[in-house]
Amino acid sequence: MEEKIIERNISEIPKKESNAFDPNKYHNKSVKIAKVQEVEVTDFYPNGSYDDKSTATTHKIKIETEPLHELDEGGNFTDKILTFKDEVKNVEVPITRRHYFGLSIDENGNWFISKHPNAKLWAFMKLHKVEDPTALIGKYAKLVAIPSTNPEDDSTKLRILV
Repeated sequence: MEEKIIERNISEIPKKESNAFDPNKYHNKSVKIAKVQEVEVTDFYPNGSYDDKSTATTHKIKIETEPLHELDEGGNFTDKILTFKDEVKNVEVPITRRHYFGLSIDENGNWFISKHPNAKLWAFMKLHKVEDPTALIGKYAKLVAIPSTNPEDDSTKLRILV
């Protein structure tokens, strides 16, 4: 990595509060599922081990929530949608949560939803009492705040509980 020394008084670098939201405030909150789609993505584990140069693809079911709303002092949702600034496109983008569930492939190359007891999508569908993934739209998913497993990283991620 090449570095360039910046000649300025670092004591005078301004300090500001981040406008990022606190994921911990959304822990155990429920939000509606807004979209369910089948997507094709790069398979970084084509042979069971990670390969960042992989060109293989796999199919997944992507579920996405409605945009999150800001919380009031009591922890209740307000009418104001939570957004972040896309600096590249210079627009405000609503914050949603997504989860990707893997599909299985049969010997003929057809993608299917596995009913295996360890299959996460099937378990998620059963939890919501649906047989068709599109029936998840309008159902509520619980959010969980998960701290980083890296001891040097103090960030927390907001995920859909599966």
